[in-house]
Amino acid sequence: MKIDYSKNIPLHIKVLNKPKEWRVGQAYFNYAYELYPKETDKIRGTEDDCFYDDSKIPQFLNRLVKNILTL
Repeated sequence: MKIDYSKNIPLHIKVLNKPKEWRVGQAYFNYAYELYPKETDKIRGTEDDCFYDDSKIPQFLNRLVKNILTL
């Protein structure tokens, strides 16, 4: 699954500037939660949660976008 970075530029910029000790999936989840807490919380603990698994970042982002668009 390919990531469309244009869909959420503020989130991607935050991840680019993440602390060194954070994994990329952890950064995406944490910053998404900061920006969209309700929508991100719906993904927590599901098969699309990328906090512990960086390979799930594309599916996490796709689901996040769907959650944001269904407000």
